[in-house]
Amino acid sequence: MTAHLLRKAERLLEDGPQPAGEVARRVLGLQGPSPLLERAVDSLLGPDSRFRVEEGQWSFTDSFPPAPSPESPLSALGWAVVDVETTGGSHGGADRITEVAIVAVEEGRISDRWSSLVNPRRPIPQRICSLTGITDEMVARAPEFHQLVPEVEARLAGRVFVAHNASFDWGFIRSELLRATGDVPELPRLCTVKVGRRLVPESPRHSLDALSEHLGIG
Repeated sequence: MTAHLLRKAERLLEDGPQPAGEVARRVLGLQGPSPLLERAVDSLLGPDSRFRVEEGQWSFTDSFPPAPSPESPLSALGWAVVDVETTGGSHGGADRITEVAIVAVEEGRISDRWSSLVNPRRPIPQRICSLTGITDEMVARAPEFHQLVPEVEARLAGRVFVAHNASFDWGFIRSELLRATGDVPELPRLCTVKVGRRLVPESPRHSLDALSEHLGIG
């Protein structure tokens, strides 16, 4: 439902900025006191970085904030540390995300944590349940990925995408975004497996557990 309402808002605002009351009336079908309508519109559009409000006027830009420059110092970059669980290993095939977690890091400090189970709309194989601990019963009432797109996009926007084996996590996020919206942002990506192999070559393994143990973390 949220994705459908966002599409309606996009179509309305593509013609130019509109006041919150007009967005509430034409997108949400609401009428009433202005403060109530403003809160309703902000709840819908506020988490999505493509929507902006200035002086009470909502507008839409079909783009993400610019990605960080490669020349930016590490301390100045924002990081989106991502982990997904899935029904299997084929992001280009039938497999889907069952859980997504994103931790935002600004200036070396965690600024936000967010996660959600995801209904993949298909059975989770028993061997995958054993690996992830996520069962069909756990995701039965969870939102589908397209309902989480505003949350995911807002947390990725303008940040470096970081994951352990980033090609796996990004592959699934990319496929789900493309399936839901037809568009995928261009984000710089950092794979901590590759970083670990380069910076800690003496470690016999480079899983998160192995690197944490080697470095005395946790």
